[in-house]
Parts: sequence; structure tokens; C-alpha cells
Amino acid sequence: MGVEKAKLEEKPVRIMKIHFVDIVLLKPHEELDPEESRQLIESINEKGVFYKPILADKDSFIILDGHHRWDGLKRMGVKKIPCLLLDYFDNEIKLYTWYPVLNEKLEKILEFFDHDHLEGYENYLEEYTFVITDGKRYYGLRDEKDIIRYIESKGYNFEYVDTIETALKGTEDGKTVFLRRSRTKKEIIEKASRDEVFSPKTTRHWFLYKYPYLYIKKERLIS
Repeated sequence: MGVEKAKLEEKPVRIMKIHFVDIVLLKPHEELDPEESRQLIESINEKGVFYKPILADKDSFIILDGHHRWDGLKRMGVKKIPCLLLDYFDNEIKLYTWYPVLNEKLEKILEFFDHDHLEGYENYLEEYTFVITDGKRYYGLRDEKDIIRYIESKGYNFEYVDTIETALKGTEDGKTVFLRRSRTKKEIIEKASRDEVFSPKTTRHWFLYKYPYLYIKKERLIS
């Protein structure tokens, strides 16, 4: 699904109670990559330890961070999963998006989709799934299919960056960047509550705190 690139930040550590939540109560909001889940299972089997709790909304049980940990443990037959339950609508949790960047010429990507020529991007992010640009020209993509998955099926790999400014800087090296609006927390809750998911990397959750790792043996999880 590509590499995520974001600036490193120093955050205070928050110690919270670990809740062992019935795994069937947890709801994903993004599509999963089976390979990432496979790697998680392989790591747990090799080390015999699970380190990182799932972060989930305390009311809806929607997963905020840890989709592949949830999926991997589910595949392993785990019934109750260690979680930190947060208030999703607390201002300490911010919701952004990832911006895909592709090392390919704009013209090549335009061959795959119907598109509209635009003047800039600022006024069009609400209207289009993506606005793609080489830094000089802007085109809106409005498509029924999953644009990112479709491009990946053509053999491309994306890099994902955390700000529009960083994405646009990639155009200086001849890359095509994909711009989109951030979703709202309400949209995340509503879609996940319908058992529907967004495409991968649609959301980027930012937390004011970092949370310590766990040390739970595999045998305890599966028992």
C-alpha cells in the first residue's frame, strides 16, 4: 500500500487502562491490506509477544489506529483484544488525510480516468475524489472505482505524505501528486456504522499523546 512519510514529533506519554474488548465489537473504517496483516501475524508468531494496543472510540468501538493489528489477531482466533478507548470527538484527536505521491508523469495517469481541467485545486477538493497535479496543471478525477487501488493494479507504488505542502514539493522532482479533502469524524462514524470502509490511507489520525507499548504473550491472547 505504499510508504507513509510524516515528520517526527515529541509527545508526552499517557498511561491509560487497557480494556480487553470483544474483537467482534470493533469496527474498521478503512480497507485492509492482507499483506500487512500477514506480516503482523508472522511477527507475533516469531516473537511470541503482542506489543501495541488498538486505539478505538469508546462509544462506537470504531478503530482509530490499529486496523491490521485487529485483523491479524482476528485471523489468529483471538476473541478479546487489548484496546485503549478514547473519546473520538475530543479535540486532542485530530483527523487529517494522507496525500498520495506517484513517481510518474501526469499524462500517464490521465490516460486511466475521465478528467476535468481545473484552475488550481483550492476550490475543487469538495467536488472531486482527487485533484492531481504536476505543480503546473490541475485535473479533477471523479470516478466510481477505487482510484488508488486501480493505479496500484497497474504496477505502481505510492508514497504517502502528511501535508499538501510536502506533496506539492514532490512535483519539483517530476512526480504526480494526489490532493483531496480530509474527511470529518462524523463521516467516519457514519460509514463504519454501516459496515462500510474507505479506501486505504484515507484517514490520518493525530493524537496529542503517545501511548506505551504492552508486553502480552501470544498464549494469553489466544487462551
